[in-house]
Amino acid sequence: MEKAKELLMTTDKRIYEIACEVGYRQLDWFYKKFRGYAGCSAKEYKWRQMKSH
Repeated sequence: MEKAKELLMTTDKRIYEIACEVGYRQLDWFYKKFRGYAGCSAKEYKWRQMKSH
């Protein structure tokens, strides 16, 4: 998940591309795991990080 967080912040890749790159073939499973890890969705995480910079 740390790699996914890094990719969300440093690339323009779509969330499904990042999910695949970090080893998740099922996007729903990635979303569930990311939310559990980060406390928010991947989209929300990226938005929050961009807003804070």
